[in-house]
Amino acid sequence: MIIRQGDQYAIAMKLKKGNGYITPTECDEMIIQINDKPKRYTQGEIIFDEEQQTWLYPLKFEDTIDMTNAVIQMKMFVNDLELNSNVKSINVEESIIKIG
Repeated sequence: MIIRQGDQYAIAMKLKKGNGYITPTECDEMIIQINDKPKRYTQGEIIFDEEQQTWLYPLKFEDTIDMTNAVIQMKMFVNDLELNSNVKSINVEESIIKIG
């Protein structure tokens, strides 16, 4: 995955479970964190796209403009269990335009 400094969009992620994917009905909470910025599904900070079966982590200009590298991880809570995805690196390309 590659993003560019100053990009504004939602990063799409899926967590596979058997032949399908983890949805909000299968977990009590989903947290997605990029670098030091965690966002929670139950607080409306991340979105679940039913049609694509995809979790969406929205990024604003301010979130990415000074980013030089990024790591991402997903954590879900099911009953009393905490389950973590692998940590994944995101390539961040430099932008010379630093204004929004």
